[in-house]
Amino acid sequence: LDHYWSLAIEEQFYWVWPLVFLGLLAWCRRRRTTPLFTVGVLVAVFSVAAPVIAMVWGPDAAYWASPARIAEILFGALIACVVAQRGAAGQVLDSRVGWLAPAGLVAIIVGCVLFPDGHGPAYQGALPLVGAVSALTIFGLQVPSVARSLLSARPLVLLGRISYGVYLYHWPVFVLVERRHWDAPVGVVLLAKCAITLAVARLSYRFIERPIRQSSWMLPKRTLVAAVAV
Repeated sequence: LDHYWSLAIEEQFYWVWPLVFLGLLAWCRRRRTTPLFTVGVLVAVFSVAAPVIAMVWGPDAAYWASPARIAEILFGALIACVVAQRGAAGQVLDSRVGWLAPAGLVAIIVGCVLFPDGHGPAYQGALPLVGAVSALTIFGLQVPSVARSLLSARPLVLLGRISYGVYLYHWPVFVLVERRHWDAPVGVVLLAKCAITLAVARLSYRFIERPIRQSSWMLPKRTLVAAVAV
């Protein structure tokens, strides 16, 4: 379950960010500025903080510490502000924005292949760049394009629906399968790992995640009380 550390960073962000954002909205009203500008400043500050943390506290802090990784999530908030502000102003995105999606996807794939494991840019504070490219990719998908059509294919949509479970379960499955030392080609073992992961994630979505999301007994007030108690 070592990979759950990334989920912990996300949860820390989700606990704090809504309250911070409410404060930012009040501050923006007083200063007569926009949330887009304010969030953009936050993104810039935390993007610079990542390499600084790497230099001062070392590569482990740059990779694992929440302050070094917050910029990646804030980029998503920044894109949300861009889309919301343009929508409020009745502005339609230029179709040329769609080219950001395939370009971003290619850049992400290249980074996944070329970034070394255990050292390199990811441990030197460069991960905000990945967040920026990911955000631009999502921004590019806001307009019709070939990339949007391809990613709308039913198998990918189904994978996206259970993607949280895929992330939760893939590593335990991979580790447990490796411990079995199956006498089979690497490709066959990899296919088996992926198949088991998808099956478990699908069952989790069907019997755990969706019932919780659609439950009638988890009223907002009751949920808030339970969350605070936990």
